[in-house]
Amino acid sequence: MTERGMTRFVGLYTLALGTAFTAAPSHSSKFFGMGERSRLMLYFGLRDLALVPGLLRAQRRRPWLLARALADASDAGILVGVLISGGYAPRLLPLLAAAVGSSALALGLAEGSRGR
Repeated sequence: MTERGMTRFVGLYTLALGTAFTAAPSHSSKFFGMGERSRLMLYFGLRDLALVPGLLRAQRRRPWLLARALADASDAGILVGVLISGGYAPRLLPLLAAAVGSSALALGLAEGSRGR
């Protein structure tokens, strides 16, 4: 897949997650083992939806990819905080892994598009 195709993929999964987390924050927080943290899921969803136009349509996508990488890194930090505070649930670990992986992917794509 090309760099442009991967960036589009990042934009589309950001759209999918943002939509799901915004449409059903309570269900999403319970599904991922975060208990009653629906406001946090709503925050994740709205933040993701704000990134989608730049990821899918901007001429210069690097700033948007960096924002995606930082957002996912902050999500990972928040999720580690949930784990430390006793909010452990097996479903939380894949979400944490996805946040770390997504951050690395977006950062790699941003570095690859340097100057574009």
